[in-house]
Amino acid sequence: MDTPGIAIICHSCEGDAAAAAEHIASRARASGVPADVFECDQAPARLRHYSGLIVGGSIHFGRHHKELEQFVRARKKDLDHVPNGFFSVGLPAATHDRARRARALDAVSHLIAETGWHPDIVSLVGGAGPDTRYGFIKRRLPKKPGAGPAGPTAPREAQRYADWEALDRFTDDFLVHVRPARVPAGSYREGSSTASTGGSR
Repeated sequence: MDTPGIAIICHSCEGDAAAAAEHIASRARASGVPADVFECDQAPARLRHYSGLIVGGSIHFGRHHKELEQFVRARKKDLDHVPNGFFSVGLPAATHDRARRARALDAVSHLIAETGWHPDIVSLVGGAGPDTRYGFIKRRLPKKPGAGPAGPTAPREAQRYADWEALDRFTDDFLVHVRPARVPAGSYREGSSTASTGGSR
């Protein structure tokens, strides 16, 4: 049976979450699964015809944007109707420091508590927005040359940085569950880039 495809819905302030969403979509299409990308305020009224739904956003000041929370709250029934996942992009997830990664998980836990949505699979993705829009501390953080889609790093150049390998693992795991249309129950795993939350439908 053909896979109807997936939809990736994101909220992106500086463009990092949008870049991640497009990367996921490209990975899915390369695997033979159609994929559409929407911003929260442009998502279609009908979503249940998709075989899977992914929502994503970036962390700012320890939380995801209110508009993202509002979308999840309003479309929770659609999300619960099919296999679903969530990706969170931000600097706290870009480190191996347990305390900082715990803050990234806390941001996801806060969104879950505020919306009542329990995504089947979650990925914490290290990333940052354009260099020129960030303050001194974020600009001073080391970046791996060539890690982003824009190519090698250059001073004062607006580029996107994300853990593309983490996004690929997340996408591949999600697509496995889209085809059987079911995800086994589980729980968050501290320090893991991908965690299952045991959502139910």
